[in-house]
Amino acid sequence: MENKELEARAEKYFNLYDTSPDMYLSIDPEDGSIKECNQTVVRKTGYTKEEIIGQPVFFLYHPGCMPRVKKAFQSFTETGRVENAALEIKTKDGSTIPVLLSVEAVRDQQGNILYSNSCWRDISQIKRWEQQWAAANKDLEKKVREQTHELEIINKELGHFAYIASHDLQEPLRTVMSFVELLRKDYHQQLDDNAQKYINYISQATEHMRNLVKGLLEYSLIGHQRRLTTVDCKAIVTEIQADLAAHITESKAIFEIGELPQLYGYETELRLLFQNLITNAIKFQKKDTAPLVKISAQQENGHWKFSFTDNGIGIEDQYTEMIFTLFQRLHLKSEYEGTGIGLAHCRKIVHLHGGQIWVDSHPNEGSTFYFTIPN
Repeated sequence: MENKELEARAEKYFNLYDTSPDMYLSIDPEDGSIKECNQTVVRKTGYTKEEIIGQPVFFLYHPGCMPRVKKAFQSFTETGRVENAALEIKTKDGSTIPVLLSVEAVRDQQGNILYSNSCWRDISQIKRWEQQWAAANKDLEKKVREQTHELEIINKELGHFAYIASHDLQEPLRTVMSFVELLRKDYHQQLDDNAQKYINYISQATEHMRNLVKGLLEYSLIGHQRRLTTVDCKAIVTEIQADLAAHITESKAIFEIGELPQLYGYETELRLLFQNLITNAIKFQKKDTAPLVKISAQQENGHWKFSFTDNGIGIEDQYTEMIFTLFQRLHLKSEYEGTGIGLAHCRKIVHLHGGQIWVDSHPNEGSTFYFTIPN
């Protein structure tokens, strides 16, 4: 290769070396002095090349990071290289530049170190982004804490209001029901058919109102005075089947129960969750069809995923989210009894456990309610 070509390549190399965004230095292995540096070092530190060449490499490091510098060079002595050591260098005006240090030894054929190439990568912008990100996170965390606190207060007030309202409503309802019963009992012979019909309407409406108030009271109490314990889901289903024995026999319901887990949760609330889903599966049956209820669970992504499948009347797509809202009913009371609170109970209980609940359903093809409980 001709000398001119070699000189051209050398010039190209030095141009790349000098214009690199990273700071490069060559270090003498004998005394640790700086043999050479590129123009980026000059530009970043504010020192002239003459002020840098011949100085010990420690000259450019910030005093506060010297323990880390010594640790990095100890690693270089042992392995012949350093990779991405987080350090700080000082500039002529006294400011600090955060850098990542990488060092590679250049050896001769015998393995002796001729010199070492040090590279400093300026990470000032990354540090600024980190500080901005940390400040934004801190501000966001503060706002989340404040909003969470406000929501806790609001939820507590709403829960207290619901409890007081539903509790206080029960007394006048009991009074109305008592007097209706007295009218029916003591004045039965004196009342004509219309009066008897009106009394029945009052009795039915009062009973429905009593169930609504009871459901609202139970909803407001979900999660209060709760206690985490190990819950045997199979045992809960067995107990519910025993409690609903008469209803199950009357409806001729068939159950297929898979393996159900023991999990850590709130036993009273989970029992109400299971009972509501089982009761709905039996209640919303198709005419002349015995209810078939399938219950199973499997582990999935750190959760227990439960499924309650029935062969009932099903639900249209546009209602699959609405049914979990308080007092939402899709059918007349004359068709299917209920208050429209049961599935709202279910969602609140599942959310209390940190899970999700949803339904997959088609009209006349039955429904499958899924919910997850963290494992």
